[in-house]
Amino acid sequence: MRYLILLLLSFPAHAADILFHGPSAHLGGGYKNDNYGIGYEFDNRAVVGTYANSIGRRTVYAGYFFPIADNLSVLAGAATGYEYGGVSYLLVPAVVLSYRIPITGRWAARVNVVPFGYGVINLALSLTI
Repeated sequence: MRYLILLLLSFPAHAADILFHGPSAHLGGGYKNDNYGIGYEFDNRAVVGTYANSIGRRTVYAGYFFPIADNLSVLAGAATGYEYGGVSYLLVPAVVLSYRIPITGRWAARVNVVPFGYGVINLALSLTI
């Protein structure tokens, strides 16, 4: 685990962001869409956070934003608090496509898409600090 943390902390720097997770839209039925939470994107693009997940549990996540193009990145990491087929897992892989839409110099909206499972579209705000 410490090697993963050292790897995440070694990537190039940019400004740090506080992430405010907002509502989601699940493409499959029966899931909670009020997935509010908070996260922190470090100046090297590593990210940690927590939110209320779609099955009514608290999720804690960690990962790294890999830039693809201007304002478009992929978050790759791991998350807690999920179950599949009635089995709870300590950690599950997390892959999220994230598009950042600047609002002001410090504020941006984020549209996050989880392409797996039933699919999820999440809205968030980020504040550059």
